[in-house]
Amino acid sequence: MIKFSNDLYIDDDLLACKSEVMDNVIKGNYQKNIFLVTLATNDKNLFDIYNANELSKSVFKDRMVKVVAMANSKIKAIELVSNIIEDIYKSQKNVIVRDYFSFT
Repeated sequence: MIKFSNDLYIDDDLLACKSEVMDNVIKGNYQKNIFLVTLATNDKNLFDIYNANELSKSVFKDRMVKVVAMANSKIKAIELVSNIIEDIYKSQKNVIVRDYFSFT
């Protein structure tokens, strides 16, 4: 199952098609050059970055994937991670990522 953060960070290039991209990701439709930043599956890490097409693989079917950012390149996804960490630190004075995001 895929959930998107209520406070989703998004690359400026995707703002105009945000809803369409999110719908396609949830439906498992092919997405060219879409990268998702998710809360890490391993508690020792902060985030994972996936090509959106990876989430349609069977290994993810029974997992809860919590998306916190979307970008149209891996470089931009990494930049968003940097922005997220900076924002979390400014607001909480720590980097406890899982407490920062809310999901519906």
